[in-house]
Amino acid sequence: GGAVEILIGRTLADAEPVEWRPGSIRDQGTHRRVTGLIRNPARGEELPVLRLEPKNWNGTTVIWVDPAGKAGLFHSADDADPGLKPAVRQLVDRGVEVVGVDLLFQGEFLDAGESPTETRRVKNPRESAAYTLGYNHSLFAQRVHDLLTTMRYLRERENRSRRLCLVGVAGAGPWAAAARAVSGDAVSRAAIDTGGFRFGDLVDLRDVHFLPGGAKYFDLPGMLSLGVPGDLFVGGEREGTPPVVERIYAAARAANRLMHHRGSSVSFGEAAVAWLLQER
Repeated sequence: GGAVEILIGRTLADAEPVEWRPGSIRDQGTHRRVTGLIRNPARGEELPVLRLEPKNWNGTTVIWVDPAGKAGLFHSADDADPGLKPAVRQLVDRGVEVVGVDLLFQGEFLDAGESPTETRRVKNPRESAAYTLGYNHSLFAQRVHDLLTTMRYLRERENRSRRLCLVGVAGAGPWAAAARAVSGDAVSRAAIDTGGFRFGDLVDLRDVHFLPGGAKYFDLPGMLSLGVPGDLFVGGEREGTPPVVERIYAAARAANRLMHHRGSSVSFGEAAVAWLLQER
């Protein structure tokens, strides 16, 4: 656990105090769509956020982590009034607050609406990750930092969340897994579609998912295991739940808190919501 905290470079406990800068509020009948910025003044960071607040909120908040940022809550970002995805709508209808956030180089951070295909690098003619990442956090780590900032806000705001959950879909699962790994017991339940991702499979130092040392400590399954004994729903793994995760959950006598999604990534969001809404 300590090693992963070093790789990410920040934990939830380390996150500085944050503040909310309000934007707009739209009444949608059963819920309100609230926009604004979460600001971390100490780090000079701001994150565009959308909160779907049910009027019958039950105290549970789900951070929906998507490669499209907060636009991933909707069918299409191009519609004049886009409708919520069925899985998101189901959560809101059941009294669960859903939060979407634009992490670094997502959504409102992009002028042309195109995500980066390579990470930034310092000006140097020699291709070595150390010249950039010896002094700067990788994009992967920065996006995890943004999730930690969001979690800090939700846990400390005036009307704070009593139960915090993470859902990582469509390629965003690894960020959610890493954020959960360095958050102690803050995340009650996490549904993570890994998409079969492994840091050790990357072949380019400028890959947007590159994290120095990411493969060293059981790779992504190692990060997944660090949330024990919290409830975990894993998808995207071709051969079932990774053995190291199963062993660690079993050792912690929490095997009943670990579940595997056997369907496709396309159906993961709906399956994750059904799992989240189960009473425990």
